[in-house]
Amino acid sequence: MDTTKHMNLLPLLRRAGGGGGSDVPYHPPPSVGHEIGVMFGGFGAMLVGAILFYLWWRVKLAKDIKTEEERVNGLKTRGLFSEEKRGDAVAERERRGSTVQM
Repeated sequence: MDTTKHMNLLPLLRRAGGGGGSDVPYHPPPSVGHEIGVMFGGFGAMLVGAILFYLWWRVKLAKDIKTEEERVNGLKTRGLFSEEKRGDAVAERERRGSTVQM
């Protein structure tokens, strides 16, 4: 049984200039310069996208660092983040034999 009859994918798989799609004529590019321009336009678009992503990432990272500093300062003002308490926690961990490294 021929599966191509049932699937009818031939209109999607036609190639220009023959090879199963002879009714689709071949259209040459306007010029080699045009093709090279399209290629470098794509490269340029990717470069601009990468630069915009880098800038967005730097802004987000700076914002996250500021938020983290504010969080740590808030913990310090409430007395929940001090070297003395951290030392007590490390001593307690060592006393219990915990293997978690900080």
